[in-house]
Amino acid sequence: MKAKWFRFNRKQEEARRLVWDQVLYTEKLLPAKVLERMFTPFKDNYAYGWVVRTESNRKVIGHGGGINGFSTMIVRIPQDRLFAAALSNLETRDAGRIASELAWLALGEKVEAPAR
Repeated sequence: MKAKWFRFNRKQEEARRLVWDQVLYTEKLLPAKVLERMFTPFKDNYAYGWVVRTESNRKVIGHGGGINGFSTMIVRIPQDRLFAAALSNLETRDAGRIASELAWLALGEKVEAPAR
């Protein structure tokens, strides 16, 4: 029973993240001018909490974090309306790499398998 409850709530959380990402393609939350500024780097690759870079001719936007044994990463590739997130309760796992590689796999790119 507990596993079903967890699975149900996990799906709800995934749906909320997807809705959150999708609203960033509209002006329902913020005007286009603000969204553009939010994702435009002003110092190196840093843009108001987001790291913005170009990879494989695509704009890649990410934000990560971590605390006391947890690590997280969100990767957005707006050109493809792609959103990937990795949440880990193992600090030794690279959530940034996992989220990035999930995004590239979703786009049909090849990624190198992690060493064991």
